[in-house]
Amino acid sequence: MSSWEFLSGFYHACRRLPGMRLILDAEIRNCRDLWSRMPATPARILDVGTGAGSSLTVFPDGTPVIAVDASRKMLRRAFLRRPGLEPVQARACALPLRDHSFSAVSAVGLTEYLPQPELFLSEIARVSSPGAYLLITFARKNTLNRLRILVGNRLYLRNAEHWRSAVEAAGWEIKGQADSLLQNQQLLRKTSVERDVRSC
Repeated sequence: MSSWEFLSGFYHACRRLPGMRLILDAEIRNCRDLWSRMPATPARILDVGTGAGSSLTVFPDGTPVIAVDASRKMLRRAFLRRPGLEPVQARACALPLRDHSFSAVSAVGLTEYLPQPELFLSEIARVSSPGAYLLITFARKNTLNRLRILVGNRLYLRNAEHWRSAVEAAGWEIKGQADSLLQNQQLLRKTSVERDVRSC
């Protein structure tokens, strides 16, 4: 059993605490605003690192969502939040999806658990069509995020310059961004051909 299978209930409960709820609500508002800046409504959405589905409210009702997570328990919780989503149990850097098949992708609250975000950004570029948009977040180096390390998996916190370099190296450009207490939220656009991905 992976650590995410074990921690799924714990994380779901933490997200319902009043203080955490306020932080998450601010993040969702920022993500909705960024998502609304895309020039066209996507026919379907790829959501990677869906977890228990707390960020699924960002997307318009009725839009098909392919939800990817490494934890089967997390995917079950997400399905309860948004019946009709298509669950895919897989690792974020090894997506069992065809090249160039999505014009809209999201990855909210995921990258802080990945030691090499460049590999993940390249994998998302592989499955994204030319000009695709990616809604993504990264956890900044600050006191609150360092405290998060005490209650869960190891976190990989990043400064803005390191993140920007990773984004550009993987063939993405930043089209919009916002900040919350724990995260920086960004809307990216695919600008170039993706690179090979090994693993992360």
